[in-house]
Amino acid sequence: MTAQTTQHAPPPEPGPAPHERIAELEQELAQATADLRSERRRAEVDRALADAGALDLETARLLCERQPDADVADVVRDLRRRKPFLFGTPHDRGPRQSAMSPHAPAPRGETPEDLAEQARRSGDRGTLLRYLRTRRAG
Repeated sequence: MTAQTTQHAPPPEPGPAPHERIAELEQELAQATADLRSERRRAEVDRALADAGALDLETARLLCERQPDADVADVVRDLRRRKPFLFGTPHDRGPRQSAMSPHAPAPRGETPEDLAEQARRSGDRGTLLRYLRTRRAG
């Protein structure tokens, strides 16, 4: 008689109990939902800041994120009132001249004093260069 050796498969390892798996999935879903809500809020803040003419989007966004439950439009309006140097004027939103571009006369109605005040208020280097060019040409 020959002895036959039988090989038994190891018993399957017990997995997590169904209620534990459900709890784990619910936690993952809650995290994904929170992440999505955060990204949507960030996109809404970025859109509002761009529409308001923010010059430094990252800094303005960080300041807006301090009030996560407030209305985005109200937060941006308040930030623009408190920190106007973070936002440009409508004139600043156009294409900028470089320091090496040929001399361009100041638009009508823009006196050196107006440009100096605008440069002081906005902190924009392009506006400061326009002021200096206008002063030099005048």
